[in-house]
Amino acid sequence: MTTGDPEKEDSFQVGGWQFWLEMGGVLLIAVVQPFLLATEPRTPFGPAAGLAQIAKSTGLAVFVWLLLARERKTPVLASRQSSWVAVVAGGLGVAAMIWLAEDVSWFLFRALGVPDGDSGVDASYRMSMMSPWVRLMYPIQLLTGAIYEELVFRAFLLRRLAKVIGGRMWPVLISSSLFAVKHGYPLRSTLVVFVGGLVYACVYERYGTIDRTVIGHWIHNLILMRNYV
Repeated sequence: MTTGDPEKEDSFQVGGWQFWLEMGGVLLIAVVQPFLLATEPRTPFGPAAGLAQIAKSTGLAVFVWLLLARERKTPVLASRQSSWVAVVAGGLGVAAMIWLAEDVSWFLFRALGVPDGDSGVDASYRMSMMSPWVRLMYPIQLLTGAIYEELVFRAFLLRRLAKVIGGRMWPVLISSSLFAVKHGYPLRSTLVVFVGGLVYACVYERYGTIDRTVIGHWIHNLILMRNYV
C-alpha cells in the first residue's frame, strides 16, 4: 500500500512461512477467539474480569505493535507531521462520522427488514456497571481495546491484505468484515459495526496512522457505554 508519505511506506514483503504464521495467529486471537466466546451466554463481569481484559488488550497490542515496528520505517501510532490539536480534532471528527454512519445504517437495515436479536450484551453490561469499580476502570478498558483493535484491524490486517490482494477496496471490505464478525452480534448489529469499520478503514487509508481512529473509536465507545450506566 503506497500512500505517498514516506512515513507510511511498508518495508515487508509477502511470502514465507513466518508471514502466514503471523497472519494466522493474529486472526485466531483477534477474530476466531472473541467470536467463539460471543456464542456463549453473556454474563456480568466484575473488576477482576475487567482488569484481565485490560491486561489482554494491552499485551496483544504490544505484540502487534512490535510486529508492525519491525516492518515499518517508523511506528504506526502517530505521524510527526500532524500537531496534537489536529489529531484530537480528527479523532472527534471520526467519532462524529461513526455515529452518523451507524445511526443511518441502523435505521436503513431496520427498514429493509434485516433481523436483529438479543445477544445478551445489554443486560450483561447493565448488571456489570452496577459495580463502581467496573465503572471506574471501564474508560481504561475501552481505551486499551480501541488501541488493540485499531492496531490489528487497520494497521496490521488492512495493510497485509493490501499486499496479498492488491488494490484498496477489497482489503477495506475484508478487514471491516472481520472487525464486525468478531463481535459476535446479531445480523443487523453486525452490519452496523461493519459500516463503522469502513469509516475507520477509510480514515486509516487517508492518514496511515491510528491516532485519529483510536481517539474516535474510544470516544464512540465511551458515549455508547453511557446507556448502561
